[in-house]
Amino acid sequence: MEAKQPQSPPPLQAVRFYAAEVLLALEYLHTQGIVFRDLKLENILIWEYGQIMLTDFDLCFDTDVPPKLENCTNIKVVSNGKYSCFSDRRWQREERIIEFIAEPTTAFLRLCIGTHEYLAPELISGNGHGNGVDWWALGVLIYELLFGKTPFKGRAKECTLQNITSRSGVSFNMT
Repeated sequence: MEAKQPQSPPPLQAVRFYAAEVLLALEYLHTQGIVFRDLKLENILIWEYGQIMLTDFDLCFDTDVPPKLENCTNIKVVSNGKYSCFSDRRWQREERIIEFIAEPTTAFLRLCIGTHEYLAPELISGNGHGNGVDWWALGVLIYELLFGKTPFKGRAKECTLQNITSRSGVSFNMT
């Protein structure tokens, strides 16, 4: 039996659930150094038990940016065991913490590909992009789930691209 897409937007609780599922999938890919670059409703399958699965990895790129552990210094100002606004250095306590950095934030590619309604401004500009394009597409996806359409859709592809760049402050040259 073939499942059909509903004609009305899903309830808010379902949008939250599926947004969280996609977020976890993207985070996992990013921990593996992979930028997905083609997030859209058509590339998400829902299993019979409700979990999601991303499909169509043709536009992904392997960033060669491995996850890492980073030493961080966190300074807390403490007074009598409670947090205080005072900056008297005798009350400061320095803590060393180790942070797991899994986002390939230094990934960089100049190729502009993907579904135009989901493209991030930096993808359109051609000046290069990294993993942020996946987070942009997640925002577009959530908007589409809530309102039944993508936020920047124009009459034609060029209008959609112009909407994305003009509303985000990025210049776009059609030539």
